[in-house]
Amino acid sequence: MNSKNDGGARRPATRRTPQKTAIAAYLAGHKGHPCAEEIHQALRKRFPTMSLSTVYNTLRSLQKDGRIHELAVGCGKGRFDPESEPHHHLVCLECRSIVDVKKDFELVLAPAEAKGFHVLHSHVGFYGTCPDCLTKAKKSIQKEMS
Repeated sequence: MNSKNDGGARRPATRRTPQKTAIAAYLAGHKGHPCAEEIHQALRKRFPTMSLSTVYNTLRSLQKDGRIHELAVGCGKGRFDPESEPHHHLVCLECRSIVDVKKDFELVLAPAEAKGFHVLHSHVGFYGTCPDCLTKAKKSIQKEMS
């Protein structure tokens, strides 16, 4: 609805489609950190005509609203975190699994350090090898030695 004070300009409305609702619901019930392709694949049976572009556009919209965060974990694909409460991550460099870390770190930049950025959130990532990959590596070494 336009008011007389806004000169008749309309704000672009984001349509709430069944596909967008399904993407948001999938993320809300997800305990992992899926990439757009995984979300698309999971919802394809229910929405066979939904494009990957729709998934990406919806993820960007949810991210802009602060409902999800994109994780750049160095695996070539953005992973999306449905947990909006501040937290950090352990990332396995072997299998690319991601585990939440619920610990507070004092991450504050002085205005000069922020170099003009408007910082929305911060993130600490711990990179290494998960227990499963360590076990596999140990078994492989033991096998080679026997």
